[in-house]
Amino acid sequence: MKPADWLEILRYLSLITGIGLSFIAPVLLGWWLGAFLEARLSWGGWFIISLLLGVCSGAGNAYFLLKNIIPWE
Repeated sequence: MKPADWLEILRYLSLITGIGLSFIAPVLLGWWLGAFLEARLSWGGWFIISLLLGVCSGAGNAYFLLKNIIPWE
């Protein structure tokens, strides 16, 4: 393989890694925040609410990352 091919592979690998991290970080933060609020306020709904907000935020992050990187014609 040519060095240019390796650079292209590494570019796409870093894109996939960035998408994964930008999706999972808000989900984990929502999970942690929900568990913290549930322990402090003794209401089980905080966990579900904050986890869903984390998932929605992570999906939005991944969408906007892809929207800015992939050229749409």
